[in-house]
Amino acid sequence: MVAVLIGCGGGGGGGGKNNNPTTGTTSGVPGATQPGDSIAMVNLPKPIGAPGRLNVAYLPLQGRLALETFSVLIRNIEIGLDADIFVEPLATPITFVLNGAEVQQRSASIGVENGISRPFNTFYLNIDTFTDNDSGVIQTFGDSNNPFVQEQPFSANIRVFPSRETTVPIFLNDSMVEIISGDTSTTADFLPDVFVARNGSPIKGFLSDFLEFDVSSMAGKRPIMSNGQTANRAYFSGDKFALSQAGPSGYFEMLTEDLSHPDPGQFTEPTTVNNTTAPGIYRTLAPDPTDPTHTNQITELIGIVRWFVDPQHDANSMVVDAGHFEVILMPEANDDDTQQILLVALNGNKATNMYWGDAHLGSGSFVAYPLANLTTGLTTGAIQGTLSGFLDANAASVSVNTPSAAQNVRYGRYAISGSLPTGFSQSGRFIVFRA
Repeated sequence: MVAVLIGCGGGGGGGGKNNNPTTGTTSGVPGATQPGDSIAMVNLPKPIGAPGRLNVAYLPLQGRLALETFSVLIRNIEIGLDADIFVEPLATPITFVLNGAEVQQRSASIGVENGISRPFNTFYLNIDTFTDNDSGVIQTFGDSNNPFVQEQPFSANIRVFPSRETTVPIFLNDSMVEIISGDTSTTADFLPDVFVARNGSPIKGFLSDFLEFDVSSMAGKRPIMSNGQTANRAYFSGDKFALSQAGPSGYFEMLTEDLSHPDPGQFTEPTTVNNTTAPGIYRTLAPDPTDPTHTNQITELIGIVRWFVDPQHDANSMVVDAGHFEVILMPEANDDDTQQILLVALNGNKATNMYWGDAHLGSGSFVAYPLANLTTGLTTGAIQGTLSGFLDANAASVSVNTPSAAQNVRYGRYAISGSLPTGFSQSGRFIVFRA
């Protein structure tokens, strides 16, 4: 069974699980026009209002020890696109120790009216109060009527997708506040330049919910993780890659631009109770900045994982009716014509061969690499191919003559050039991973 996944989402495509048609065409399946075409379909939920989830993770990670503590009170999440402002009052406000070791993550459900994606170009920082506790002497600056920081705007590149999750890391620590003690009074000022220097400009969100693949049957074709173990699970979000061992829980690592230093973590796999599958959870870990021995670790980011093919109930899979070969596009956070591409050969719910890479819908081309290259950065064994015959959710033809036009693509055709990896099909139908 083979599947090709290309970074963006879409309304499905693929050959019935171990049941690809071999003669005739498949009526009623968008884009399935040739014998043997995949009939798989994306199975993301489609709730009313097409909401997506935004996770904002406030990270101290300053690494500074002090006798006094500095804390802030944050009551809402606020982002905007010019005049389009979204504000989510937090049911439980954040009390955040700027020079502490505890990460605080809060989430908001954001409607995506066009059903495609919703961009935001501004992150607004709001801090009700800043408190300096110096050996029991407490000084507080700001209140709900006169906030310490009120709607301080910062350039951002954040995008929310229906039924997906986007995470925005926000580094916030005591280096970003200046305390000035005078003869008769003490003042405290927020330092936007220091905030920007730590968070970058623009502040970037990333698609953080992963599709999980069981790669334990791929033998020597699997990546080696940084702890020396061979990966048994591979995860893709469109923006990020991750690997883990097998089992209901255990070691997990999210790859970074520096392949030699992934973000280590832990995971639990999705669980099924009464035919309902709940997502698994991953958490990345970082050194505790208050630990002088540098041995303790704290949770940094938290997210979810969902099965590409659910091993217990196919109806709960994120792609149903997956066949012997599937091509899937997963959008990146920019939601343009560059997307992640995965090619996966499957036997039931287990991958037997897998490639990953980049798809460019504007040029109608892709390049992909063996999964084992994921942790090495090698380009050996690469394959290339073409993409064409783009269709939207209603199976109408789409021309990708601008990067944003790729947002409408849900199905299409792929063709692999040259010799084929084991288990792959030369040409067929692809789907896009969107609700």
